[in-house]
Amino acid sequence: MKRIAIIILCLLCSLSVAFGSVTVKQDKKGNIWVASDGKGTVSLFWIPAISEWPSEGWQIERISGGKATVIAKKIMPGLDEEAMKAITTTEAEGIKKFITKIKKGSLVSDEDKLAGVVFSLKSATDIMFGKAMGLRFIDNNAGSGPISYRLTALNASGRAGTVLQSITVDGSKQTELPEQIKKLKAIQDNDSVILSWSNPTQNKVIPVIAYYIERSAGDLKDILTPQPLLIGLKSDKKSSPVYLDKKPPVEVELIYSVSTVDLFGRKSAPVQVRIFIPDKNALMPPTQVIAKAGDGYVDISWKKNSSQLTTGYIVERSMLYNGPYENLTTRALKRDEEKYRDKTVMGGSTYYYRIRSVDSRGDIGNPSFAVMAQPRSEEYPPAPENLKAHIGNTRIRLTWDSVNFPVAGYFIYKKVEGSENWTQMNERLTPETLYDIPFGEHNGGKFNFRITAVGFDSKESKPSRHVEVILPDNLPPNTPHIRAVSGAGGKALIDFVPANPETDTDQFLILRSGTDREIGVVIGDPLPLNARRFEDPFVEPGQVYWYRIVAVDRAGNRSEPSKPVVIQIGTPDIPTPKKPEVEVVTSPFRYVKITFETPPFGLSVIVQSRKEGNQNWKTVTGPVSDINEAVDPNPVDKGKIQYRIVYRSANGVVGKPSEVVEIDMK
Repeated sequence: MKRIAIIILCLLCSLSVAFGSVTVKQDKKGNIWVASDGKGTVSLFWIPAISEWPSEGWQIERISGGKATVIAKKIMPGLDEEAMKAITTTEAEGIKKFITKIKKGSLVSDEDKLAGVVFSLKSATDIMFGKAMGLRFIDNNAGSGPISYRLTALNASGRAGTVLQSITVDGSKQTELPEQIKKLKAIQDNDSVILSWSNPTQNKVIPVIAYYIERSAGDLKDILTPQPLLIGLKSDKKSSPVYLDKKPPVEVELIYSVSTVDLFGRKSAPVQVRIFIPDKNALMPPTQVIAKAGDGYVDISWKKNSSQLTTGYIVERSMLYNGPYENLTTRALKRDEEKYRDKTVMGGSTYYYRIRSVDSRGDIGNPSFAVMAQPRSEEYPPAPENLKAHIGNTRIRLTWDSVNFPVAGYFIYKKVEGSENWTQMNERLTPETLYDIPFGEHNGGKFNFRITAVGFDSKESKPSRHVEVILPDNLPPNTPHIRAVSGAGGKALIDFVPANPETDTDQFLILRSGTDREIGVVIGDPLPLNARRFEDPFVEPGQVYWYRIVAVDRAGNRSEPSKPVVIQIGTPDIPTPKKPEVEVVTSPFRYVKITFETPPFGLSVIVQSRKEGNQNWKTVTGPVSDINEAVDPNPVDKGKIQYRIVYRSANGVVGKPSEVVEIDMK
C-alpha cells in the first residue's frame, strides 16, 4: 500500500512541481490552473496539498480590474449532484467517506492521505470526477479582458488560511492548446503494432498530462484510449512514450492518430502515421505434413491453414534434408487442396518434402518441417548363394557370392536353436560379401545364419540357404522382435516379444533416435522380462522417431538392437477441462482472478472471456502451461461477463471448452 501511495504521489508531484514554475505562483499549500475558451468561459482546476483539505470546501473569487467578485460561495466534494450521478457508485461512496474524514479534520493517517492523493490524480484525468470532488469549476460569465481567480479554503467557522491564486487570462482569448507530439512511428511486432513518439514541448500555461489515440481501418474507426494514456513521470525530450496495439486488423492499411491532452481535456491537433499490417497467419506453413512412398510415386499430404487469406500452397523437394529444394508446383495449389502426388521419382532414392503457404498478395511463407520418403521399384534382387561360415577364436566370418543385381547391401539373419524366428544382426546394410560376428570366451549355442540382398529401394530378396554354426555356450541374448507400433494419442506405443529362448533374457532396453541412421540412446528404466509393451509419452505431435529394442541377460550382456521402426506421433487426446473458478478482486485495483486445474503434460491452457450479449470469445491469456491461475486486468465496469478455458496441444489442435462460469460485475 505504501509503495502505491509513493507512485501516485510522484504523479501528482509531476503536475504540481514540474509544471508549477510555468503555470502558477508556487505555494506549498497547493496549485491552481485556469484555461479560457476565448468565448467568455474559463475552466478552473486546483489541487490542495495533502494536509490542506478544507473541512468546508472553497470560496471562488473572480478578480477583474482590481475588484474581487465572489462567483462560488462554497465548492467541496459531493455538492455537485449532477457530477456525483455521473461517476460510479463505488467512486461516489468513496467521496462520501472522504467528506466525513475532512469534516472531522482526521485526514492524518497514511490511508487517508493515500485517498487524498488518489482522488486528486483521478480528478486530474477525469473532468466529471474532478467536479464531484470539488476540484473543478467552470466560470461561464468570465466575459472579456484580463481576469484572475482566488480560491480561499473554508473551515467550520467560515474561513481558513489557505489561499490559491491563479495566473491572469483573458476570457476573449483562447488559452494556447497543447503542443503536438513529434516523430510518431509505427512498427509491427508479431501480431501487434508498437507506436512511439517524442514528448511534446510543454504548454507555458497548462501541462500536457495524457495522450489520446485513435485507429482508422478503412471506414472503421476505433478509440484505443477510452481513458487517456497518462504521460508518465518523465517529460524530457529524451523519453519516448510507447503504446502497444494488440491484434489490430490485418490485410488493411491502418492510420493511427495521436493527440496530446491537457488538464482540461483539451486535445492538440492530431499527428498521424500509416502502416500496412499483413496477416502473418496466412503465411504459416501447414501442419501434419506426411509423405508416403509407393511403387514409382510419393504421396504428400498436409492439413490446410485455417486462415481465409491463405490462397494456396507450394510443394518443394530435395535429395538432402538441408536442401537445396526445388519447386514441384509451377503454380500454387488451391487453398483447399491437402495432397499432392510426385511421380517424378526413382525407386530407392531418398526424397525430402516440405510445404509453403501463399497469401493473397502472392507472398510465400516459411517452409514446413521436411518429411522423408523413399519410393520403391517393381523388381526384387535375387537371393545370395554359396553362403559359408568360418569359425575363428574370437569371431565367426560369413562369406557369400555377390548377386548380379544393383543392391545397396546385405542383411544377415540369425536363428538360435529352438526358435522359429530369424533375427536381423546388422543394423545397417553390409555392402561387402562378408560379415564378421565376434564372440568372447565361453560363447555357446547352436545358430543358423542366412543372407538377403537389399536393393536401393529397400526391397529385400528371398533368403539364402542357411548355414549352421555350433559355439560354446556364452552368447548375449537374442534380439527381441517389435511386433506393432502406434503414434496415436500423442504418444509412442511399442509392442514386442523377446527372442527364444526367453530364459536367456532378464531385461529389455528401449533405444530412441531422431533418424534411422542413428542407433539412438536408452530412454526410461529397464523393462522386466514379462514386459511386452512400452509407452513413450515424452514426444512431440507431428514428429517422427525411430525405436529399437535390446535384450539384456543377467550378466549384463546386451543383444543386437532390433530392426528400427519409425513412428510418427499423432495429435494427443485432449480432455475437456473442468469449469474454472472466478473471483473479483478490488485491491490494489479492480480485476478478475480465474483459477483452474493445471493442464496435463504436453498441453497448454487458454483462458477466454466474453461480455454479456457478445457472441465472440476473446483470449485473456494463453496458451500457457504449468500454471493454474490467470488474471483479467480489464473486466467490464458493469454487467455480466463469462469465462471458460480450453486445452491446446503442441501442434496447435484445440480441444472442447470447459463449462462457462459467469460473474456479475456490479
